[in-house]
Amino acid sequence: MIEAAPTQSELAPQLQQNDLCPHCVKPIARFDHFCPHCGGPVTAHAAIDPLSQVYAQGYAYRQATTINQPKFIVVLGIWLIFGPQALLLTQCDQHRS
Repeated sequence: MIEAAPTQSELAPQLQQNDLCPHCVKPIARFDHFCPHCGGPVTAHAAIDPLSQVYAQGYAYRQATTINQPKFIVVLGIWLIFGPQALLLTQCDQHRS
């Protein structure tokens, strides 16, 4: 005799106990905001909390640049975002001296 497939309500407790990181697909604890294995953000808290936003953005930049061979457009984009800020900071430090 063929058994019926489990219903959504029967599977819900199993799914809640076995949360997986969407980035590395390794198990994570239910209340983790970041994956302990890869450091990727896994909840909305990572986008709301100001300090967590910094970590989440850092994760995105690391992923963009640590691929086997980063694409030129990604490296160029990061330089365009952070290059002017770095130049301004160095100029401000020179004026203080």
